[in-house]
Amino acid sequence: MQRAILSGWLLDSGAEGRAAALELARDDRRMFQLVQRLGRLLPDEAVEEKLVELCSASDPEVRRAAIFSLASSDTAASLQAVRKALRDPEPQARWEAVSSLTRRTDWASQGDVLALCGDPSDQVRLSVVGYIRRLPDKSGALGCLAGLASDPYGEVAGLAMLALVGTDMDEARRAALAARSDPDPAVRRIAEQILGR
Repeated sequence: MQRAILSGWLLDSGAEGRAAALELARDDRRMFQLVQRLGRLLPDEAVEEKLVELCSASDPEVRRAAIFSLASSDTAASLQAVRKALRDPEPQARWEAVSSLTRRTDWASQGDVLALCGDPSDQVRLSVVGYIRRLPDKSGALGCLAGLASDPYGEVAGLAMLALVGTDMDEARRAALAARSDPDPAVRRIAEQILGR
């Protein structure tokens, strides 16, 4: 019943209906997809205000969906909400915040994103590497990349080494030499490729 009402609002009511639907979705896990769908309708101001508000919802799924939805918005309020989410206690919300900043190509947030290089979540560290790989100037991120090149999670280490190849070959070679004995065969293969063997 609730979904039918919300779908009707989405189709017929414009901004007020979408804002009301978002209000109902505040703490309901089943509304995750609804929040994502609403975010695609931006730049409707009423919806965006609710999405910014939902970035602080108690349900991490709702916060994550709101952060995802704000990636297509370029307002100061949405950017501030996404940056704030980089400090969210839930790893999935932090991951979504980094991914959102990557999608919107917000390089001004570089310092905030690089602060997550040592995040306890593999997924967050992987998204940090993805963000760094898209940076137009990676010089300020070389220290973070070098540290991530020896990350215990193989996928993070491999991608960080590959990102280093395009920026600093000496650092890439150092990371590859250290990674030749990594337990992950994929990391060892990347290291051997970098070293030219």
